[in-house]
Amino acid sequence: MPHSMNILFAANDPIAFRTLESVCGCFNVVGVLSGKGRAEPQIAAFARQKGIPVLIPESLRQEQRDEIVSLGADFLLSFSISRVFGPKFLSVFKSGTMNIHPSSLPEFRGPSPLQYSILNGLTHSEISFQKISAGIDEGDIYCRVPFEVAKDDDTASLREKVSVLAAENIVWVLNDRIESAIPQSGEPSYSAHIFKEDGKIDFAKDSALTIDRKIRAYCLWPKCFCDFNGELLFLEEAEAAPAETDVAAGQTVLPDAIPGQVLGFDIKRGCMKVKTIDGVLLVRKVRKDKRKSISAVDFYNGNRKAFGQVVVLK
Repeated sequence: MPHSMNILFAANDPIAFRTLESVCGCFNVVGVLSGKGRAEPQIAAFARQKGIPVLIPESLRQEQRDEIVSLGADFLLSFSISRVFGPKFLSVFKSGTMNIHPSSLPEFRGPSPLQYSILNGLTHSEISFQKISAGIDEGDIYCRVPFEVAKDDDTASLREKVSVLAAENIVWVLNDRIESAIPQSGEPSYSAHIFKEDGKIDFAKDSALTIDRKIRAYCLWPKCFCDFNGELLFLEEAEAAPAETDVAAGQTVLPDAIPGQVLGFDIKRGCMKVKTIDGVLLVRKVRKDKRKSISAVDFYNGNRKAFGQVVVLK
């Protein structure tokens, strides 16, 4: 049954743009709330084009709450907003609240659920449409929409999937699923903020599969990097080969090779073969610091002298 509500849309990430478009087509959006001190350009431009006020407050004190009340907002819809909403702020919204979170809550509560889905090798996950509670991502669940995490998905491709699915389902959810919500069940897990040092590859500790997942999880930021002869080298595309043999070349891995050692290049298959603690990483695309991305073959052709001797990535 359609609901009449005046929505404050809270978002500060391009992933929410399609959802804002969908909501504006069926509901009255009275304002867009950004993150602290800055608005996401695409979302802000769309809102202003529609004549929707864009709020960019540093805090959400009484003055800001009064402004939101003056807009007539009675429902809060948030999607990837870098804010924690306190009880006084939430009490403004008499018709309810909803947050869109791309994980199977209570799994991966927190700021980085898509990256953690990849890092943990998930094959499926869900978008959770939940009430907003005092605890971060602890609210009751209105409904869930499943999505696949494919073997070659990275954070960018998962963001695209979630962006589309959330936009396709939000109108139905707001119309038909907000009358009741079910408490989360199961053991909660948490996703943490991601820092630059998380992208550092340690060939002495990381398995080939772990490195493969890190490269896909951190493809947008901070990206995965290592040291190549004293230079910063970003690994942008790779996959784990089986532990016992280098399948790409069909040859047994050198038994005395050390983790990080470049075993060679398969020009036909376009990959650089790197020893890991448990097998081989097949690297297909790299980038030196402040340079353009290149294929592993082009990297080899540009560094033939260096590869005339043993090279170890660190």
